Amino acid sequence: MQLEFLADGSEDCPLIRLFGFSVEDLRQLCSVFQTCSRSPAGSHLQLHSQPFVASIRGCTLTLSVGAHSLGVQRTGRPAEFICILDPESWIEARERAETLLDPIAESAYQWICDGDVKLLLSKSGQW
Repeated sequence: MQLEFLADGSEDCPLIRLFGFSVEDLRQLCSVFQTCSRSPAGSHLQLHSQPFVASIRGCTLTLSVGAHSLGVQRTGRPAEFICILDPESWIEARERAETLLDPIAESAYQWICDGDVKLLLSKSGQW
């Protein structure tokens, strides 16, 4: 699974896209989202440090559990982001991601959340 920040090039930008993943990668991502949904507010997980994720051009994404959902926010450093969702929104993120487990949906994609920066999950990288 590749993790990439796109600042421009589409009216949907800026966005972070997770793409080029296997079924096993996607299952692991769903498990990470599930873990976030069960974690207390203030918990953090470095998605870019997970063994199934490859960062492009140094893009980093920290997943955080908050009392309120703020979506993906810039941290102030280039290509460094944090996604803050409440537990219910992490469940919704997992459910959206699980729709891509269908092998027929090769060109399918899902918007995981909004914020200052959108978070896109796409098998092919297209949307």
